[in-house]
Amino acid sequence: VTGLEIVVDLAAGLRGHVVDEAGRAVDGALIVGERIGPSAPAPVGSAAALVFGGATSLADGGFHLTGLPAGEPLRIVARKAGHAPAVTEVTLSAGAEREVELALPPAGTIAGRVVDAAGAASAGAIVTATPRGVPLAVSRAVAAADGRFVIGDLAGGVHDLAATGPADPTGATARGSRAEVMAPAKDLVITLGASGAIAGVVSAGARRVTDFAVRVVDVVPFGGAARRFLDEPRVLVSSVDGSYRLDDRLAGSYTLELSAPGHGVTVRTGVVVPPGGVADGSAELQEGATISGLVRDADSGAAISGALVTAQTGSTALAFSDERGAFSLVDVAPGRRGVVVSRPGHVTRIESVIVEAGGRASVAVALSRTRGDSVAFELAGIGAAVSMTEAGLVIGEVVARGPAEVAGLIAGDRLVSIDGLDPTGKSLGECVEALRGVVGTAVRLGVDRAGETFYRDVVRGTVRVDR
Repeated sequence: VTGLEIVVDLAAGLRGHVVDEAGRAVDGALIVGERIGPSAPAPVGSAAALVFGGATSLADGGFHLTGLPAGEPLRIVARKAGHAPAVTEVTLSAGAEREVELALPPAGTIAGRVVDAAGAASAGAIVTATPRGVPLAVSRAVAAADGRFVIGDLAGGVHDLAATGPADPTGATARGSRAEVMAPAKDLVITLGASGAIAGVVSAGARRVTDFAVRVVDVVPFGGAARRFLDEPRVLVSSVDGSYRLDDRLAGSYTLELSAPGHGVTVRTGVVVPPGGVADGSAELQEGATISGLVRDADSGAAISGALVTAQTGSTALAFSDERGAFSLVDVAPGRRGVVVSRPGHVTRIESVIVEAGGRASVAVALSRTRGDSVAFELAGIGAAVSMTEAGLVIGEVVARGPAEVAGLIAGDRLVSIDGLDPTGKSLGECVEALRGVVGTAVRLGVDRAGETFYRDVVRGTVRVDR
């Protein structure tokens, strides 16, 4: 083999100490790192968490984590029996190390009882408590013969509880949940209901698709629990009639991604699984498009090889630029797509491209070099983070002096339209893609602020985010 180039990202490290609430060293605490965003920026919460390594604190509380990914946000969690978890977020530079102190707060408990639909104790049910915003810090307990459970070592604050009963002779399980439980708490009752399923048929025009993949992205359980992003792999399906079925699903509203070779990714939102029922997860796939382009150095104009190219939405494919800087990304769903280009030593860039089903589009990407310890990404957009909440599509952080701030938008504004697109029923990724575009073009936003609706034309600009 000739002409092969291997691109290796330098890993980062983290040193520190674990202490208790009084500042005393804690021996034997387990420390792990969790990725809370993809290597290139994506809609808030759109990526499943990935756990890295682990270390145990020594007698002086000291620990050392190695092999951590650089240039992306990580959540570091320390746990020790008798204490609540300690959590901090960091972004590390390639080849460098940082020091942190993790202070374990006092522990709290949540106690209660798990019962079935008839009110009888559900012995052996598994109960989990997940603190809002910290999915890695999940704690578990098993219900006793009388259905009672106690989950200890919890931090104060809001937790979402979920319970799964033992499987019946047919293999089916019952599930239940309680949302927004403030720790400490006692005498809670979680009632189990029959789990459901998602089933459907995947087609492309008049043809059934026989080989495809399904991934469950997230679920909003019934009962007011927060949206849960699921770390589930794609399920590969080979079916002569294009049908599939996913059993043992908690009642709630799901988001699905379906894909197949030669086709783009189709996203289904609002797939509602009733207790003990079956939701229709059928999908119509469209022929995939191809995005080709060249990657060059923004300063010298030289071709950049080995750059990783992906689409933020609409495709599961990836590509690498060759010695000419050329790449070709296939199986991209039609619509506006963010093309993410990254290379060690350079600022990640997102370019917005519009493609049609079965069509081709091209894009030129110029990557700037990183300087010093700056880790950044660039894109053409409005300069505001958005998230999908119970109220709808809501603006979070606004970049200082960015297009959104210049147009008068503030955190907490709810977007009711994007160039005429109603965000209701759309995925977060679809909404983010609609907000992005070409520098200098405008996007008309319908905004609800405290019950008053108004419109703003926001001129997209180059947004650079340093981490």
